Parts: sequence; structure tokens; C-alpha cells
Amino acid sequence: MAVDIVTTSEVSVSLSLDDTTSLNAVVSELNEIAAVTVERGRAIVCVVGEGLRTTAGIAGRVFRHGRRYQCVVDFAGRLED
Repeated sequence: MAVDIVTTSEVSVSLSLDDTTSLNAVVSELNEIAAVTVERGRAIVCVVGEGLRTTAGIAGRVFRHGRRYQCVVDFAGRLED
């Protein structure tokens, strides 16, 4: 099984799978240590670039393009030097 992306927060761990053939076995194993929720039909959109934090209006431009879709937003980032 290949994992496309893993994200973490203080209270959760999320992962994205391209091939869900082994999903039931993975969920069963993870259920032994935590509550598991499976959300199907999701996509990952990643915005990466130098100076995003300091570019006025960039967040609005990104979300304006996604306004037609029901979006669940997770933010991950790092501080620029």
C-alpha cells in the first residue's frame, strides 16, 4: 500500500491513499488503537511558493477558484526566515 500524503495535528493523523485495495485491513488495524473515519471522494490541493505569506490577496485568489466545491481546509506551513 502506498500512502500519498500524511498530515498531523495535535489531535489527529490524516492520510491519503491512491489505491484503496487494502483499506479495510488498514482501518481494522488502526481501529485497535484509535477511532478511524474514512472519507471517500476527496482531492488534495496544495499551494506552494516563495512569499505566499507576504503576497497580499493570495488566499482570496486561491479560495475564489474553489468556491464551486465543498471544501474541507487543512493548513500546514512553516515560518519563513
